[in-house]
Formats: sequence, C-alpha cells, structure tokens
Amino acid sequence: MVTPKHSLTSIASVAFDALYIAAGEDSVKELLMADNKPHVLNFINEAYKHCKAIYFGEGSEPLYMNSNISLKKHIDPAIVSWEDETPDNKFIDAIAQHRVWYLELERNTQD
Repeated sequence: MVTPKHSLTSIASVAFDALYIAAGEDSVKELLMADNKPHVLNFINEAYKHCKAIYFGEGSEPLYMNSNISLKKHIDPAIVSWEDETPDNKFIDAIAQHRVWYLELERNTQD
C-alpha cells in the first residue's frame, strides 16, 4: 500500500520533473469527475507549459483530449502516449533530457 504525500490540490506540477498518467479507464473516469476535472486538467496543463515530459498510459485518451496538449500542432518528443511504439523508453529519454526548452513558445501558444 502506498500513502500519497500530496494531492492535486495540495501541490503544483512544477514540483515534479515529469508526469506519468497511469493506465486505467476507471482511474480516468474518477479524474474527470466534476469535482476533480478542473484540478487534474490544471495540473496536466501546467506541467505541459513548463516543458515537462508527460506520459499518457493506455486508456487515458480522455485526459489527453481534454487537456491543452491535444491542441498542439508540433511534434513533441516529451509527450508520450499509448500510441507510441516503445513508450517506456521514450518517456525515460524525455525525462533524461530534463525539459524541452526549445518548445517553450509552442507549448505556451494555443494558436
């Protein structure tokens, strides 16, 4: 059993180097409930704006589609999804790069 030290409402995404959204449709349904959705999407969108690596696991497509990340118009090596061939390796590589600073402008522009 793991006892979390923080929740989405008690800490900002900037406190973490990367974001891993675990697989699971039941978890996604819980995260997208009316009381949770604004906090979850803010956390994801803030991590994205701060050029962090983000992994969307199997079944997390609704979170991806509701986030600002779904609006991106550029190739982003630090966004990993259920569709990638080797997502675990891609995520590890993205974390090793620390941030994708060269995409800061694109990640903060929604046009």
